Amino acid sequence: MLEEDGFLLLIDCGNGILSRLQHYCRVHELSTVILSHLHSDHILDLYPLRLALEFARYPELSQTRLLVLAPEGAPEVLTSLLIPQASKERFLAFLEFRPIDPSRPESLGPFQITFAPVAHTIPTFAMAIEAAGRRLVYSADTAPCDALEELAAGADLFLCEATLREREAHLAPQVGHLTGRMAGSIARHARVRRLLLTHFFPPNTPEESAIEAAKEFTGEVLVSEEGRSYEI
Repeated sequence: MLEEDGFLLLIDCGNGILSRLQHYCRVHELSTVILSHLHSDHILDLYPLRLALEFARYPELSQTRLLVLAPEGAPEVLTSLLIPQASKERFLAFLEFRPIDPSRPESLGPFQITFAPVAHTIPTFAMAIEAAGRRLVYSADTAPCDALEELAAGADLFLCEATLREREAHLAPQVGHLTGRMAGSIARHARVRRLLLTHFFPPNTPEESAIEAAKEFTGEVLVSEEGRSYEI
């Protein structure tokens, strides 16, 4: 979750997000959600989030639809798991979907957002988010690609996935993911200020990924920690 001037922007909504989110805000205080792509580990908690918007309302709040920016076809994908038709209509009554358009920047509150399609197994968008003279770039899920390196150029904080172990580097184009060392290489070529690694899958560990990233990137290498805040 990114916060600037009271505007709360949630990026991706995978399993476990809703319970952690409520340590920091009420669900009704969210301003916008962005889904980088439609794989389950990035979208599943949108279902309980929608339920919270409907059933956990505070009496003084009027009903508003939460804006969700997502790849084309997101409403159809998300509602395909819901039956009967009334459930689909109820789901969409609390969420306003708008397709991501990488051809133009998006203005959301204090944030200016630029999207770039990256090399994953389904349509996926990395994003550069700017506010108050600072710039965060989020890789989403991707194999190495020129689009990500170009988008990340000069970022104050580069939030980058590091799913694979180094011994699995040859799988990167096939599965659309990075190793820690690949993340470090992209950070070095893009001349970012800080690298923050995320998206670890066992048996890969954050510590292993950070060690490998530091072999390529001489700047500060951090690993994402649940519940921690980072100043951009």
